[in-house]
Amino acid sequence: MEVNENHTLLAYADDIIILIEIKQDTVNSMSKLMKVCKHMGLVVNQEKIKKMYITREVRSAEEELDLQVDGMFFQQVHDFKYLGVNINNRNCMHNEINLHLKAGHGCYFAALHLFKSKLLSRKTEKTLYTMYLRPDLSRVLLVSPCI
Repeated sequence: MEVNENHTLLAYADDIIILIEIKQDTVNSMSKLMKVCKHMGLVVNQEKIKKMYITREVRSAEEELDLQVDGMFFQQVHDFKYLGVNINNRNCMHNEINLHLKAGHGCYFAALHLFKSKLLSRKTEKTLYTMYLRPDLSRVLLVSPCI
């Protein structure tokens, strides 16, 4: 949901991301959000709120500092997981691709003894492959067309 031309709000259940294009608006926007949450009876958990600048440029030391809003400090992070997707401050998908590859490899090696077993039929092996292995490896191909 676009709040105004410089702010976008992404929300799912109790997970909220605020995308702010102008750095100076960060403190003001967080202060407003905290007031609205308090008015609605919601408690803001300082431990769960993080801040991250997403840019391909080299950041200054000022941007690396933790953010303070209304007496609460918010930690600067370089990556986090939102709805199962890893997001990093360089806007790079390589880590996400590597995580999916590791998951696919882990799943493959966990099921390897089953595939080598003579006790399973070819149909059961095919079902195991299509239900467990292929989805992890397919996600890698969907995330990056360059592989």
